[in-house]
Amino acid sequence: MKLWDLASGVCTVTALVHTWYITSVAFSPDGSQLATGSWDGTAKLWDTASGVCLATLTGHSQVSTLAFSAGGSQLATGGWDRLIRVWDVTSGTCLATLQGHGHYITSVVFSPDGKQLASGSADKMVKVWDLASVTCVATLQGHAQWVTGVAFSSDGRQLATGSEDKTAKVWDLLPLSLQLI
Repeated sequence: MKLWDLASGVCTVTALVHTWYITSVAFSPDGSQLATGSWDGTAKLWDTASGVCLATLTGHSQVSTLAFSAGGSQLATGGWDRLIRVWDVTSGTCLATLQGHGHYITSVVFSPDGKQLASGSADKMVKVWDLASVTCVATLQGHAQWVTGVAFSSDGRQLATGSEDKTAKVWDLLPLSLQLI
């Protein structure tokens, strides 16, 4: 990992991040941490000022995607093992393991209020999870190929999904319906 000062063009931090491909990166909302996910099966949390590794999160065969919660206190990771894990960023503890997809996880995103998580998968489905009960509350079907991206609207009432089928869909979550783009 290299952190660059864009104003001066100087590299301020260099660190060996993972032992295999890095598949995903995300800044914490306040920018103080960077999360990296890798095919080496780990997600790592880094201090962006110093480049110091704050935590190594293990529990996947390969990490394919990750995302911070809006408050930055939680990190979700998805993997080739078809699992989604929700981590406490401060302690590095796995708070929940979500299981239900039939293929590897391609994307994860927290709702703006942090109460739900959406996941996309190579199984062509999107799932919406309630984090308090650790249950799937909706399975959204409609893509013909892998779901490659998921994003909540700022009010959390809609979920946008993108797919290898060359479509983007917007789902109204209350009540659940689909708008094609």
